[in-house]
Amino acid sequence: MERYKHTQIGYVTIPSLGAGTLIVLSILLNQGRNWVLLSVLLILASSAVLFASLTIEIKDGILKIHFGPGIIRKTVRSAARATRRIGLGEYYSVSSWLGT
Repeated sequence: MERYKHTQIGYVTIPSLGAGTLIVLSILLNQGRNWVLLSVLLILASSAVLFASLTIEIKDGILKIHFGPGIIRKTVRSAARATRRIGLGEYYSVSSWLGT
């Protein structure tokens, strides 16, 4: 039984990485072979694919999070997290974010 599923599209991430990819590609085409630019191009293009979206799903007490096509993902039992309430004061405390 699926209780919750939400996908957030990277409306800023995709065009930003796409623009960077096009800029590096145009420089690479004008300069010829440059291994540094080629590696930057590869990193930008793969980041655009990997981080294009974020999906969160809660199903049967399990929290699943994955970016883009799902190569980067995390699964956590959410039963303990669903019962914990965070007070407003905890948002302002750095130690609560760090878990100390």
